[in-house]
Amino acid sequence: MTGQEIMAAVLRSASHNFVGRLARAPELKTFDSGNCVAKGRIAINKAGAKKDDGSQPDWFTVEIWGAHGIAFSDQCAQGDLVAVAGRVKTNRWKTQAGEDRTDLIICADQFRNVTQNPEPLPAPKPVAPVDVAAKAVADTFAGEVTATEADIPF
Repeated sequence: MTGQEIMAAVLRSASHNFVGRLARAPELKTFDSGNCVAKGRIAINKAGAKKDDGSQPDWFTVEIWGAHGIAFSDQCAQGDLVAVAGRVKTNRWKTQAGEDRTDLIICADQFRNVTQNPEPLPAPKPVAPVDVAAKAVADTFAGEVTATEADIPF
């Protein structure tokens, strides 16, 4: 697994908060089923980046479904500073010229237009690492389960 694949797996595994500026107003698409999705692109400056130091922001696509998507498209405009919370997924494709492309998509379940409402989003709920969860299960059943091979029904 490459470093980029490991980072993508970490980003997909939990909810994260992102704050960035909208490159343009979100676009709302409605489907025949009645469901809808709002999509926008945000630019996130790297930590410590200065206005004139030549560093480029990281770009993400934000995707918000349903009623939250409608609110996102209604309440946010180009240039607004927005905070979004959600998981990250990777979209890969090939261009007509055969070049490999990758886009990171934030599948947001919360958003806030920080330009209009500067209160921060609530912190995402922490996800226990697998080893912590495994230890908790092991401690719960410590000494209580004693099975022999004869006890196993198969």
